[in-house]
Amino acid sequence: MRAYSFNKFIYDYVKKYDKNLAFKYRPEHILELDQNAEYIEKSFKDFFEDILKLKMFFEKNKINKKHIAIFGRNSYPWSLIMSTVEVTDNILVPLDKELQYNETINCLERAEVDVIFYDSKFEEHILEVNKKMNLEIHSFDEIKEYIFKDNKEFNYENELDKYIKEMNFLEDKFKEYEKTNGFEAIKNKY
Repeated sequence: MRAYSFNKFIYDYVKKYDKNLAFKYRPEHILELDQNAEYIEKSFKDFFEDILKLKMFFEKNKINKKHIAIFGRNSYPWSLIMSTVEVTDNILVPLDKELQYNETINCLERAEVDVIFYDSKFEEHILEVNKKMNLEIHSFDEIKEYIFKDNKEFNYENELDKYIKEMNFLEDKFKEYEKTNGFEAIKNKY
């Protein structure tokens, strides 16, 4: 059985459907002011490019091998953060945005969360929770600003090359693991 990681899934989709529409949305803060606000459209390549940019943000902030919680409404930033966590060496902890104070703390403690990404609509709740937890926190607005600003450090070709090397390395490691610990090893044992 061949390993098919989320990294490879995203990459294959981008190669095959790069110009196809992946997301169409209206930003919440604009929508609250104008019900007729223009839609933002993102192709699969645009989405992948945003993942690579957010991956750079993770690297700059040393977000690696962390338990990362996402707290907020279903939105483009939510999907982007979730996908970026999945293609990095981190663990995703999606939280229900309706959780009350004690429930949120309980979930964060049990999941051993290190970092929270949150929707600014819930900022007051997260700041209150973080008084007790003292975690690294980042708002969706901070992420949007980082992704959409003209980032001089970002070079798509360099980041894509790095992504492919990491993906191939992970696939090789998984194949190696499969041979010694996976289904094949168990099958050959009996």
